Amino acid sequence: MKIGEILLYVFCIAFMVFVLIYMFFFAPEIDYQMIVKAIKTIFGCIFVIACIVLRRRRLQKFDSIFVKESFANNKRNYNKLMKAIDCLFSREYKKALTRLEKLEKECTSHKEANVVKLFMAMCYHALKKYNEAVSIYERMLATDGANAYAWAYLGRVYDEKGQQDMALEAYQNALFYQPENAFVHCCLAYHYMEGLEIEKAFQCMRKTLEINKKRDDAAVIGALYCAFKGKKDLAMKFYRSYYGEVKLDRKLKKMIDDICKNGSAPSALYCGNIREFQHLFWL
Repeated sequence: MKIGEILLYVFCIAFMVFVLIYMFFFAPEIDYQMIVKAIKTIFGCIFVIACIVLRRRRLQKFDSIFVKESFANNKRNYNKLMKAIDCLFSREYKKALTRLEKLEKECTSHKEANVVKLFMAMCYHALKKYNEAVSIYERMLATDGANAYAWAYLGRVYDEKGQQDMALEAYQNALFYQPENAFVHCCLAYHYMEGLEIEKAFQCMRKTLEINKKRDDAAVIGALYCAFKGKKDLAMKFYRSYYGEVKLDRKLKKMIDDICKNGSAPSALYCGNIREFQHLFWL
């Protein structure tokens, strides 16, 4: 945690305490308007703290060893990358691209530049500018053919373009270089589920969670698999074990209910658009 954030926490908490003490002990008289203002002030401070905490939590998903190692000797550029990634996660793709393009010129090593290019390609991917994304991934692989993330994201682009054979080849290349990469296995699980190969999808999902139990997007595959098998209780239990009751996605729950109610077999109706549940920017 940075010193600036700690000081902000301390300031917000101290300010809330000051407002409460003043209101109850030093205010000449307490009226309704004063209470309303105090409540608004306190909630404003709580909101600021909550925003900081949520931002830190979502950036932790990008704080991977892959990124850390690449910027091990350049903390300044690492912090700039985190700001760009924050924009990416907030769906401010054009703003993220602007930051990344500027950062690319300041990179001091090939490793740094490749990480920045990877996130630039993700921005184009999110904007559905697939040709630009593919171009960046291919340029990365031309100089760093063992980059499993570049292969995996290239596979994702091919999947979204409907080029399943090329996508599968890209995923296989990724696993050749990093057989224990949870993101690649998760991508494969979605690839197979969209192709209605639910047994292969389930096996990839299991492998994903063996490597990284925190990848809750893989649990979606398990929930759908159990639903297709007619095991609704197991499907919901499987899903809740990773997502929790509070985070339960209504759209996914409806899919599970419909599949179990109608005894549906795997079809494009249910599997064709499930990639929206996968965390695209989580390495």
